[in-house]
Amino acid sequence: MGTLKYTDEVRNILVGSAVLDIGLVGPSMFPTFESRGYYMGVIDGTTQYGTIIDASPDTAIPQPYVIADPSRNSLTTSTSTSLEWMKQFFITTSNPKGHGFTQSNLDRD
Repeated sequence: MGTLKYTDEVRNILVGSAVLDIGLVGPSMFPTFESRGYYMGVIDGTTQYGTIIDASPDTAIPQPYVIADPSRNSLTTSTSTSLEWMKQFFITTSNPKGHGFTQSNLDRD
């Protein structure tokens, strides 16, 4: 998730074993770190298209866990929530390069 500013609490969750419990607010269900209520789930790497599993209201299932990894990191920086995230779409072996993002998008962050 590369579009929200990360707090120290969220940075700790990124490298830990608990799956992020995040709030989803508004009619579009926009995510927010300021509330809780929905487990974001994880990608099942054993499936062809990376099925998302354990995404659910936090009242519906037990807390999901993954293996902790101190090498995980956020693409959010102190100056941008989107630039490093967009750059990742250009570092790929799949097509189209950029996946719809353009150099202009990078230049304008």
